[in-house]
Amino acid sequence: MEGLAPGSVVFFKFCFADFDGSNLPQREHELEQVLATAKEKGLKLIVGNALPVRKQDGTPEIVSEERKFDAFLAAKAASVSDVWVYDMNSVLAGGDGFLKPEYASEDSHPNDAAFTALDVTFFPLLADVFAGKHGG
Repeated sequence: MEGLAPGSVVFFKFCFADFDGSNLPQREHELEQVLATAKEKGLKLIVGNALPVRKQDGTPEIVSEERKFDAFLAAKAASVSDVWVYDMNSVLAGGDGFLKPEYASEDSHPNDAAFTALDVTFFPLLADVFAGKHGG
């Protein structure tokens, strides 16, 4: 975030590999640091919520941790100005919390179909961010 002019838009997200089912306090602390830095620099911040993993790469504990992180993120974003949440998880995850099989590559990275599905919700969010609108 060094050198960005106030009002610049920044996107932050953790990798799916950053959640292991036992490190939620660490992720929450890191998010707090990101939020504080963005506020200090006067930036507009988009934070992507937790990315799901393939069922064979995850555990119920990881899904639970991701859901708790997403709730924490939503609460934080609601209490801070110039922060938007990009809900990637609801696009990419099935009802069980794992990456939908049609969106998986040879591992838990999203494939081209996943990115196409994300575009449908990301570009309208960007329009809201640049317009300064929340809740769009």
